[in-house]
Amino acid sequence: IDIIPTTHVPPYGYGKTHGYTKIIRLMSHPLVLDVTQALNELKTQQNQQEAISWLDVSVAFRQILRFHCRLSHVSAHTSLLTLDMSDVWTNPKQVSQQLFDFLEPAGITEKQLPALDVSQRIPQIQAEAHQMLMQSLSSQDKGQDHEDGVYQQLNQILLDELIFTKNMTVWPCPSFWTAAERTKPSLPTGALPTALARALSPNCSDPLASCWVARDLCEARGDAACQQQQKKKK
Repeated sequence: IDIIPTTHVPPYGYGKTHGYTKIIRLMSHPLVLDVTQALNELKTQQNQQEAISWLDVSVAFRQILRFHCRLSHVSAHTSLLTLDMSDVWTNPKQVSQQLFDFLEPAGITEKQLPALDVSQRIPQIQAEAHQMLMQSLSSQDKGQDHEDGVYQQLNQILLDELIFTKNMTVWPCPSFWTAAERTKPSLPTGALPTALARALSPNCSDPLASCWVARDLCEARGDAACQQQQKKKK
């Protein structure tokens, strides 16, 4: 059995296009932790010196929500286990048992499960996430007085995306490349949202993957409007 860590969503295709027998999704609570950790990682990879902006955070939040929209479709035909990272940190034994129960039919043994005792990281990670949000605020000269407004805006983005995706049921899910402007296809503004869109899109060069749905081919190319596929159809 192979355990393959990836940030890319599986291609569409009723489970016959991605090569996975089971999928484990790791989520943070609150969800904005996923956003801040992703942006931090991309910033490090790209050696970016500029501070992460509020626009980066808001666009990345939409992209992460669309990642979960895609996985909600995959779960209709591929076994999916969702683990809350707070449970991983606070109750690693219980999570280990969940992993074992989920993977045991696939042939994995309990000894092959990774160690999950990372509870000491909770305060540090939460502090880092909060600090990044406050820095993104200050980059727009909003200041600390608007701290509550940040979370209100994130809540509004969440509500907006749930309406737009009909509670994550719309097919296909909205593009990672149009997250900066919901109503009109446009590339994300900034290097980090662009890098995140690339990291979340289907990896059509993966030997396990087979991309034949137009949306997947377009996402892999960064073609938000799917213009090349439309030309081919004509």
